[in-house]
Amino acid sequence: MPPVVSYLATLGILGVAFLLLHGLILLLDLPDLAALLLFALPVSAYIAYCTQPSRAALLRFTLRIYVVFATTVLASAALVYYIG
Repeated sequence: MPPVVSYLATLGILGVAFLLLHGLILLLDLPDLAALLLFALPVSAYIAYCTQPSRAALLRFTLRIYVVFATTVLASAALVYYIG
């Protein structure tokens, strides 16, 4: 498959994932912080998918990216709450 077709297909799949996540967030009426953490999961998975050769490495790298992102966001939110 040509790289352009693969890239467009991947973007289409991510678009559908984000559309479904958006509907879920609206349905559950989640707060902004939870929505941000929920939207970060497919992005983390896509970054890992593009960079890792095996499925086991993909899962480890996805979790590593997501945990670092979630820790940073939650620490920032705690700091804003503490200051604020």
